[in-house]
Amino acid sequence: MKTIKIFLASSNDLQEERDAIELLVSRENKKYAVRGIQFEIVRWEQLLQSFQPKRIQDFFNEKMLECHSLIALFYNRFGDFTLEEFQTAYKSFKKGNNPRHIFVFFKSALISNVQINEQIIQVNKLKKSIERHKQIYCTYENLDQLKFKIKEQMDLILETCHKSTPVSEEMPADISESKTIEQPFYRKWMFWFIAILLCGLLSGGIYHSIPYNFSIPNKCLRSDAVVVIQSENWKANQNKFLNVEFDGFKFPKSGKPTKKDQWGNQIWQFKISDLNPPEICEKDGVHKLRLGFSGKGYSKECYQVYFDTKPLIVDATLLDMKDSNTRVLKGVAATESQLKENTISVDVIFYHEGPTTVYNIPVKCVDDPNTQLVYYEFETAFQGFPEISEDDPRYKQPFFELNITDKAGNKYVQEQSYAQFVAAGALRIAAGNANIRLNKFHPEGSDDLAAHLTYMPENQSNKPPNLQLKVRSIAKDIRTLEWTADNIQQSTPHTLIFRNDKRLAKTAANKYTDTEVLDSETVSYKVVQEDSSGRTYTSNVEKVAVIMDKTFILTVRSNVFNDMVFIDNKKYGSTRLDIPLTEGSYALRVVKEGWFSFEKNIDLKENTTVHAQLKQKPGSLEVVTIPYGAAIYVNKTMKGISPINIQAVSPGVVYIKASLEGYAEQTKNINLKPEQHIVVEFDLSILQGIY
Repeated sequence: MKTIKIFLASSNDLQEERDAIELLVSRENKKYAVRGIQFEIVRWEQLLQSFQPKRIQDFFNEKMLECHSLIALFYNRFGDFTLEEFQTAYKSFKKGNNPRHIFVFFKSALISNVQINEQIIQVNKLKKSIERHKQIYCTYENLDQLKFKIKEQMDLILETCHKSTPVSEEMPADISESKTIEQPFYRKWMFWFIAILLCGLLSGGIYHSIPYNFSIPNKCLRSDAVVVIQSENWKANQNKFLNVEFDGFKFPKSGKPTKKDQWGNQIWQFKISDLNPPEICEKDGVHKLRLGFSGKGYSKECYQVYFDTKPLIVDATLLDMKDSNTRVLKGVAATESQLKENTISVDVIFYHEGPTTVYNIPVKCVDDPNTQLVYYEFETAFQGFPEISEDDPRYKQPFFELNITDKAGNKYVQEQSYAQFVAAGALRIAAGNANIRLNKFHPEGSDDLAAHLTYMPENQSNKPPNLQLKVRSIAKDIRTLEWTADNIQQSTPHTLIFRNDKRLAKTAANKYTDTEVLDSETVSYKVVQEDSSGRTYTSNVEKVAVIMDKTFILTVRSNVFNDMVFIDNKKYGSTRLDIPLTEGSYALRVVKEGWFSFEKNIDLKENTTVHAQLKQKPGSLEVVTIPYGAAIYVNKTMKGISPINIQAVSPGVVYIKASLEGYAEQTKNINLKPEQHIVVEFDLSILQGIY
């Protein structure tokens, strides 16, 4: 009967897993027994517990190295002995000794922020270390997953043992000594040579099949903010400049590597506004990125960032309660862009004697299914603030500040003096283009703040209600709508938009951009609002022509490197370029220092390729001979009699010859650069025998 020993290492918090594995192996041994094989689980608590000449852990390590395989389990504790057993086993494994197989399992059950400590950090570092050594580990969420994976590995170990010499085998009682037959040298090492060769070929294929993985911690930013990228696997974890493809435009080596984080992940940074990008790359909205290294291509995965530079919409009121020493802040805030990724935080700051106090106010995100608006509610009460008399200079100095910030970095700050903070009644705090105002408050609280929002137009008068709409087609598939509402008090902060009498969208703003591709040549729009009493108001119907321009690709190539392409005086970069442009006429110009620029007017009606042929600007020569009167040849062409100025000479190596009767001919080769002027002098020698 062949015995395959498996050493089980883990911290005490995984006692249940250890018992389950031993029970699994005991049950599976009944199946393997008919094949003459059994597995034996070795646990430190089952070994001899007496004193040892060395450390007890050294004794355990020796027993582990007698085992064919090692199973190491980790969760949220990092036992020193477990780590030592793993490291000892790995060193022995690399030398070709026992254990022949090392299996590492990490329990991936959810850990709350409160539980995160140094032990968990060390466990994560071990994961990163395994990845850096290009090894593998497994994860499991429950006992069933763990037992299933271990059973699979036991079957694979069994197949391996059938193909190799068994680790240990129970010997018959009548055999007291075994003999070893020495194999010839070439047979002994041939197996290892072939194994190493196959592993090298296999690992190379695996390496190239592994993708570069990155992540962007903060995906919601202002367009002028720094984009931070970090590596997410060992292949991407390189201290090199990062190539960035942003909305299809390539910016080589624009991601600058910085220091690594606490987990050893490489960090890169770049600011899109510093890269002189096309205007479209800095607009608000979703932008797509691909990342990679020079000569390695770009990542298959496409990453996203969201640019949002629009101001916040804030609607809040500071209320005094019957208790004179209590103030209640209550309100809502929203982003005009309505990007769900752009979350909002609310802070309140008090300025008074002593250190400045900052309070973070909890917010509740509301995704209203009726209005399709996303906004944030907040409410808090303040008590125990100091009493300052009106005669005190601090009475009119800043005392209270409301600071609302979205994830992109846009801020709304409202500062109030002590006098305003303690004033009776309601102090309104508002901002944003929507001009939203809270119509009324209930001091006892309200479950639905949105129900009390009302639209209060500026310069309200006694004029009859009026809703006026204007629509413009500004480009292909882009139509802008703007409307004004006079004397309409809305019960909800939104406007319904209709296109061709079909409901299109809702918005809290007074403008909307329709970018949907339409097949029709004309389209009609109207908007509808509802006042507080339930009456609806419909705007005028606006019909506009749909711009049907198509987009084509203008490919620009040239015969030189490091040139610069301008289209309608806008810089696009060096050739080769594939530029998407709408149908129309464009002025193309390709320039390079020392070369005549290439200019061409393009009437773009289809995908077009332009080969720009640039010519170098010529130089000039001034040739002087002693004595005068010699015939001057430039590149074997007679140019005149010295002294002479020669214009429009092609740059490069120029061959010059001076010839005068009775004197020896002289030649010179010079390297002429574009727009360079060179003076060439010849001192001719009299031929011998000529007087």
